[in-house]
Amino acid sequence: MCRPTAVLAPRIGPFPGLASRCRSAENAPALGAIAVSGDLLLAAGVSRTHAGRRLGEVLGDTRITCPIYASAAEALASPCDVFVEYTKPDSAKANVLAAIEHGAHVVVGTSGLTEQDYAEVDVAARRHARGVLGVGNFALTVVLMQRSVPRWRPS
Repeated sequence: MCRPTAVLAPRIGPFPGLASRCRSAENAPALGAIAVSGDLLLAAGVSRTHAGRRLGEVLGDTRITCPIYASAAEALASPCDVFVEYTKPDSAKANVLAAIEHGAHVVVGTSGLTEQDYAEVDVAARRHARGVLGVGNFALTVVLMQRSVPRWRPS
């Protein structure tokens, strides 16, 4: 049984989770895919601009019904399994540490965290037995590889 509200999390059956930074339309396809996945539950979003609204209303996708909170700390008041962080380096570390403190595993999509930042995150993750996956700038790398691989193939 999954928790009723949460902030992006995997579980057996639908799982609760939180996406940080839900303000931009660039995220809409991924969030829409989560909404219809059947085994994932997008439980909350974070956006100071759109706090108090439903994420689907902001993105124009009625399948996405989760609430938007003004801060990660607010959203984390509801338990979640996985917290997806993709804001900016100046707030990312605090959000990641807060998520770990609340018992969530974390996916860090934000680039710009330092080695020292990740060292602090590692200590907190080990203390709470939580996993952290850092994938900052991953999408850019994939796109560059997809565009370059055909050029590397032998004729």
